[in-house]
Amino acid sequence: MKIASNIILSIALAVVGVGAFALGTEAAPVQKEVVKIGVILPLTGEYDWAGEATRNGMLLCLEDHPATKFEYKLTVEDCEFSPSKASLAAQKLVNVDHADILASMWGTEASAVMPISEQKRVAHIGNEWDVDLTRKCPLTVCLTSPPENYAQMQARMCKKWGVHRIALIRANLADWKPCYEPFMQAIKEDPTLQIVADERYNPPVRDFRTVLARIKEAKPDLLLVWSLLPESEIILRQSKQMGLDCRFTGYFEDITEKKMAEGVSFVCVNNFTPMFSARYKGRFNRDALGVAAQGYDQMQAVINAYEMSDHKPAAQEFVANIGKLAPWQGTCGFITPKGRYLNVGMRIVKFQNGVMVPDPDFAEINKGQGW
Repeated sequence: MKIASNIILSIALAVVGVGAFALGTEAAPVQKEVVKIGVILPLTGEYDWAGEATRNGMLLCLEDHPATKFEYKLTVEDCEFSPSKASLAAQKLVNVDHADILASMWGTEASAVMPISEQKRVAHIGNEWDVDLTRKCPLTVCLTSPPENYAQMQARMCKKWGVHRIALIRANLADWKPCYEPFMQAIKEDPTLQIVADERYNPPVRDFRTVLARIKEAKPDLLLVWSLLPESEIILRQSKQMGLDCRFTGYFEDITEKKMAEGVSFVCVNNFTPMFSARYKGRFNRDALGVAAQGYDQMQAVINAYEMSDHKPAAQEFVANIGKLAPWQGTCGFITPKGRYLNVGMRIVKFQNGVMVPDPDFAEINKGQGW
């Protein structure tokens, strides 16, 4: 069913009445200030699955964390994974809905929302890997794993496996670009590693056979897939159909055909817990996805930062509060606040019997990530 482009979801959390009596009459409940959270997500289009899961994660967090000082209200706008529409959605949320804070999902939305956040002096929480862009937007905080860390972990996997010839296929999206230079630098520093194919594409694409034929001719030991779903799943399926005999790694944490990915190891950014998985399945009657855990942790960070103040904090105070948060075990990993970044510990996992589990071959690397 196509989701409407403008969805307003109000979470009216329980207000605790003051337990005092005056002349035998119970005092009226205290009216809480409302924190309006404007959320920009792709609820239609190719990546609607990610937007829906992120929104559900945010809703679940608000249900699990009853408000104490404020009432939190979500207003969600569909951006169809389009930067221009994300920018318009952010302007609408601030100008019409009077949002106190903006939230977004991946770099494609975040990079479009950040200038609006600065212009309107409204805080923004997102997931942006572009450090230079983030530096220019001091009202944005990011819940993410550093791209250079992600790239270096992938390079360490190559060295551990003893592969030498690496083929890369990547979506031409803002989300992956900050990983490229750190990964190429890690490759240059190891003379045993060589990039034999480097293919880019502009989503949406459903037939990768021509590209994969070129990659097959290059005879790689490893195919690294930097693509979002459903492309990453299609690439894996078509690679196997074409008899591409090599290792595979990349973005597979939310893949639907888990049996097809049996034994595939990869760096997982959103390592949601079994408890979260069960809670999500019970609430929404569907399997949890990594982006749902990300949305949950974004909302928990917002709540924790707001609840630090006795009044509704302005944008700069909210950002300062983020930096004061103590580390905590989030649903997508151990979260360590550092300035405007909420760094999430990644780990290397693999699919075993259709279930994502830590890869024992990389226990040392995972331990270094806090697992």
